[in-house]
Amino acid sequence: MKAAESTVNPADERDIWSATILYHDAAARERAVLVCDHLVRAFLREIEFQFHWWRTDFLEDAGMAAAAADDAARAEFLIVSCPPAFESTPAVRFWLEECAVRRAGREGALIDLTGGNLAPTPATERTRGYLRGFARRATMDYLAQFPRGRFLSGFESMMAPALQAVRLPTALEDAQHPLPPPSHFGLNE
Repeated sequence: MKAAESTVNPADERDIWSATILYHDAAARERAVLVCDHLVRAFLREIEFQFHWWRTDFLEDAGMAAAAADDAARAEFLIVSCPPAFESTPAVRFWLEECAVRRAGREGALIDLTGGNLAPTPATERTRGYLRGFARRATMDYLAQFPRGRFLSGFESMMAPALQAVRLPTALEDAQHPLPPPSHFGLNE
């Protein structure tokens, strides 16, 4: 009698991690998409990602803000892709502080894409300082994007070797290694 072959798909054994993305506009969303694509590509064999997308103006609605805070509280990653000084709006500041409380010491990482790849400005530095403090209060590691798509990382607890030098893929790399779309973009795009 022939031995039964295993029908277990290695992809089914992957961990499922969540990322909540807060973005301001279409350009900011595109920056975040590049980072999400890179995360999927870098960890394709080990991790499946679920993405939850929230535009900053959605946080003006209390119900949507609560749903977004729930997503952020459970997420391994919070990706913030917004212009400098976005955190000064009352709804966004309230939402971020609510997220810090709801995480209740749960580890994760905040990926700060504030200002894109542009050289730092006083507004960008002020916002990064606020987000760095938020990450500390939320028990999250802080990764900030700097020119040329590289990140400064203190991300030792979860995936340090892989993310200490996360680099955004170039258009050429994207063309050479196309990806299927992430498994979950949500209804709130």
